[in-house]
Amino acid sequence: MTDLDPSPTTVREQAVAACSDHAEAVFGAPLAVTIDSSEAQWDPLWLREVLVQRMTISRVMQDLEVIVDAAQRVVGFVDHEAPPANGWVLLDGAAAQALVVGTGIVPASAVIRSSRRSADDRLELQLQLPGGELRVARVDPVRGVVISIEPWTEGAPR
Repeated sequence: MTDLDPSPTTVREQAVAACSDHAEAVFGAPLAVTIDSSEAQWDPLWLREVLVQRMTISRVMQDLEVIVDAAQRVVGFVDHEAPPANGWVLLDGAAAQALVVGTGIVPASAVIRSSRRSADDRLELQLQLPGGELRVARVDPVRGVVISIEPWTEGAPR
């Protein structure tokens, strides 16, 4: 039998450990967890202490290639340390576009011209930006993570 320590400090530490373990299992890589705010208070209905804790969870990246254009604007990136795909699910166009737009690199007005499943179970999207520029995005559809956004070049292996 394990001794339970209901002190707020111990509960906070247990919450961070549980969150880290779960997130690392989902993302398949070590993560950094930072507590942004934390509040414990007695709940008279549940007759227990309730912990509300806001955390920022991020994956430590050491090999991230950032692609810039001639004007030094970020136009893409490649996450060379992305964990391997762990399955396949088909994302609809709206869900895929939301992920890519969520990076801040592709505007919401971009149009998906084509999509396909790659040999390594990634979703590859060809996107047309408002000015006519083309980008290729690779998405891990199971984890819902964008792995890369790159300028499209004619004849590039995709």
